[in-house]
Amino acid sequence: MAPSSFQARVEAEGFPAIRRAPFNAPANVAVVLANAGGAVGGLATDGTNVFYGTPSGLFYVSVAGATSGTLLTNKAATHLRYASGALFFLAGGVIYKIATP
Repeated sequence: MAPSSFQARVEAEGFPAIRRAPFNAPANVAVVLANAGGAVGGLATDGTNVFYGTPSGLFYVSVAGATSGTLLTNKAATHLRYASGALFFLAGGVIYKIATP
């Protein structure tokens, strides 16, 4: 899969969706997750999964797409960053590190 840009936005149906667009073809937008289940406070990727934070917790979904995300932790995560096999995120003023699946 070509390097891609990811974004979260509220779709016409009112649900926050996560979308992917390849850098070399930005008009080719694909929906990764149609309903993130809450306002998305941050996005990060390791190239295999997209990690996203909502008020309900930190989730991940395959970059290829899925119908729902998988919960990593129930902390309301924001400011996500992926580095060296781990995900760093802010929750309640504390920076956390969690291993990626």
